[in-house]
Formats: sequence, structure tokens, C-alpha cells
Amino acid sequence: MRKRISMPDRDFMKAAKSAAKSGQSLRSTALGAGVSLQTYKNHLMDVAMRLQEAPPNFPKGRRTRMKDHISEIRSSGQGGQGRRLALPNEIFAVMGWDVGMKVKIKKSGKKVTLETYEGTESGLVDDED
Repeated sequence: MRKRISMPDRDFMKAAKSAAKSGQSLRSTALGAGVSLQTYKNHLMDVAMRLQEAPPNFPKGRRTRMKDHISEIRSSGQGGQGRRLALPNEIFAVMGWDVGMKVKIKKSGKKVTLETYEGTESGLVDDED
């Protein structure tokens, strides 16, 4: 047995328009009505055609995809041992990194771990003159 939306057409369109205006996505509105997304879309299009109105424009989902970022690894410093790589700002925002934080990179098999840490880097000794 399929779930149906049992609401007068005018009331349904009014509810759909108010949900779209408030910023709710189409999926969350359908879940709130207790029906599947496809059922809600079909009913919305049927009602819009019967009332001869344009269906409301729902905002797109809030999922953001990170764009592909291709960067070149460059050498840094005069010794040629250091490397540097430009990372997009989205990575810093997602990881919660800020200027001056220290980042440690670990590799274990195919897995690479990035983490912040406190204190001095391992292997470096501070000169006390």
C-alpha cells in the first residue's frame, strides 16, 4: 500500500510554497509529509498543473563537494630536502586549522593521517646560546 498525500490542492501548494520560502529542501519537506521524495515531487507537479501555477523553487541540498584540486609539489629551502604543496582553503576550514598551528603527516600503508600537535617537531633541537 502506497502512502498518499491527502490534502486539498490549494492547501498543499500553500504549504509547499511556505516550505520553499523558509529554505527547507525538497527532501526534508517530503520526509516531513511522510512520503518518499518521488511521491512528493509527482504530487507537487500534478497539483501545479491542476492549479495552473508554477511549482515553487526549493533550494538545493546543502551538501558541498570539494572541487578537484591539482597542485604541484615544489622544493622549498636551499638544501632541497624540504617540500611544499599548496592546499585549498576548504581543507583548512574542514580541519579547523589556523595560522601558526603545527601539522604532522603520518603514512601507514595506503593511509595518510594529518593531525595537529603541540610542542617542538621531532628531530629538531633548539640551540641555546
